[in-house]
Amino acid sequence: MTTWVPGSWAEVLSGTPIAGTVEKINAIGAFVYDVYLDAWSYQGMVQQAQREMGSLTSDAVVKIGAKVTDALVPGSTALMQSADTAKRAFDTYASEVDRIHRDAISLRNSVDDRLASIRAQAAEIETISNSIRVKVSYAWNAGAPGQMPDPRLGSAADDLTDGERTAALQNLRMLYENQWFRAAMIWHSDIDEVTSAKTKWTNLIEERKQAERQLTLSLDETAVGQLITLASGSGRSRKSAIALAFSGELWGSTEGALQLNTSHPLLKKLIDSESGEHIWDAPPDPVQVAAAWAKLTDAERERLIQEVPWVIGNLPGLPYGVRDQANRLVLEYYTVHRDMLGVDSQTAIDQLMKIVAEGERTAPPVQVVALDLSRAVPMVAVGYGDLDTADNLTWQVPGMESDAHNALETWDEASRNLYREQSYLSALNGTGSVGVISFLSYDTPNLGDSIGWWSGSVLSPDLAQGGAPRLAAELDGSWATRNQADPATGLPTVDDPPRISVLAHSYGTTVTANALTMVTHAVDSFTMAGSAGLDTETVKSLDQLNVAETRPGQKAIYASHADGDGLAPVGLVLGGRANPNANLQYENAQNYEGSIYYSSDGVTTAAGEYFAPTDGHSVIGQKDTQWYQVDRHAKHGLGFESAEGQGYWDKGTQSLRNLAATSLGLDQEVVGGLYVAAG
Repeated sequence: MTTWVPGSWAEVLSGTPIAGTVEKINAIGAFVYDVYLDAWSYQGMVQQAQREMGSLTSDAVVKIGAKVTDALVPGSTALMQSADTAKRAFDTYASEVDRIHRDAISLRNSVDDRLASIRAQAAEIETISNSIRVKVSYAWNAGAPGQMPDPRLGSAADDLTDGERTAALQNLRMLYENQWFRAAMIWHSDIDEVTSAKTKWTNLIEERKQAERQLTLSLDETAVGQLITLASGSGRSRKSAIALAFSGELWGSTEGALQLNTSHPLLKKLIDSESGEHIWDAPPDPVQVAAAWAKLTDAERERLIQEVPWVIGNLPGLPYGVRDQANRLVLEYYTVHRDMLGVDSQTAIDQLMKIVAEGERTAPPVQVVALDLSRAVPMVAVGYGDLDTADNLTWQVPGMESDAHNALETWDEASRNLYREQSYLSALNGTGSVGVISFLSYDTPNLGDSIGWWSGSVLSPDLAQGGAPRLAAELDGSWATRNQADPATGLPTVDDPPRISVLAHSYGTTVTANALTMVTHAVDSFTMAGSAGLDTETVKSLDQLNVAETRPGQKAIYASHADGDGLAPVGLVLGGRANPNANLQYENAQNYEGSIYYSSDGVTTAAGEYFAPTDGHSVIGQKDTQWYQVDRHAKHGLGFESAEGQGYWDKGTQSLRNLAATSLGLDQEVVGGLYVAAG
């Protein structure tokens, strides 16, 4: 036979979804279940000991009892929960692998059967072609045409009359035409089945990868998995992180065991007080903190990180890598002691852990800049990129309904979008590396609480005034931590500070403007998207804001309001706040002059590049709104929410490009132009 046909499935199907055995996976699951049983038995013994010690009062017994209550009981509970979750994850994985293996084996057998059939049909076609004296050649994966070629007669037919020749050819057609057609149709059907099998095979490979990703994700979300993730950035080994979290000691030593203390003798050297409980609401001068930190020995610094991580993790003026290390230790503690947290803080921790885990797997790296779960509203700040070396640092301040437990996922997407857009523009213009920080560290107003002028309402200035001091300290901290200390005086000297910018959305512009009246060091730019207005009690004009000039007489203060954003003007006017948008005028509001305006309404550049408009108030447009979600459609119709892909921070929008450009000081990269309203 002249047609070559692959010998087996192995020559047709690339890669394989078959790896390992279900038996091995089940063996791991059985081991994990044994761990669960051991932890259950251990917890029973610990609880029995706890009950027996309850009536004793000696100092030694009290200390042991405290360790049982504070470490061993929650540690064993966390281990049981981790083992139970892991067992179920392995069972699900084993079931998926078993299905994938069975489907893959069935596909292999099917392909082999189809190849055998193609081989037989090709042989049939070749036999017929010989009988009709026509030479043909067809690729195995193309097949023969359905119509048989015209037969030919041999030299023996030379003596036949025309009528006899016609009859002979007709006889050959009658003998072989149906056989040819049947063989060709079967051949094409076999080719279709092999093509379909190749697609299914590729899908099985992806399903196997997805099953492995889901297993990894499930394991990452257990207490043990989270501790392993955190250990990579906390300075601990995985063994010590797990041991200290679950039992409070490693190899009989409790050195380095984590406790959320807020007092330490060494803090006196750092903040002039042994107590650090005040540092969130009344942070010390970041410049002095940076200078004091520079004078500490490496051993002193490490002790503070390990023994008062909450204080170190939330102290503006310290290097961001140090704060991240300390805050991961706090995360480590709460991973095991979840029962100490309220529902909102547990939600925030779960979202933050996903973000941290993603930062371990893909760029950009993630740093936990601030973490305070001691109050009703969880306070978090998350950084993207290497914040201690970035040439450009951008703080983002969210607005209404952006408490950490509600908005970490949204601002994670927004931050990654901005980071990518800034990185692109910075590479294009040679402005260096970038770092982005999301400031979810103040109590943001909720829309449901905002029909009125009371504290907590978006119409009230109270929450903006309450969040501004912390933001101001963080902004000054960005300057202080990046300026080297003079060895003689301990005071910072200007070395190579980063460009520091602030982007704010909605009520976040109110908070930021207040903060910029308090900072010691001017930020390089301030950009407002969909501003809900500025607090006239604190900010009398834009001249009060400590923002550098972009050119003589013009502060680098930018503002944009999308035409489709129907919510920002409501809060601005009803709240009695000032309008900072240079292109807008409101009859019932003060209109401040001095900002630079750019459009967020979509544009196609002269080079033909299209940037989408923002059509609502959202940071990230709502995804997959269903027909029955009447409230979503109503909010979109009113301009309260943006459609998918059309929020202020969505990829491909004019708004995101211009947020990135203004924050980097690249006015020439603003699409659609910049405008200053005439005074």
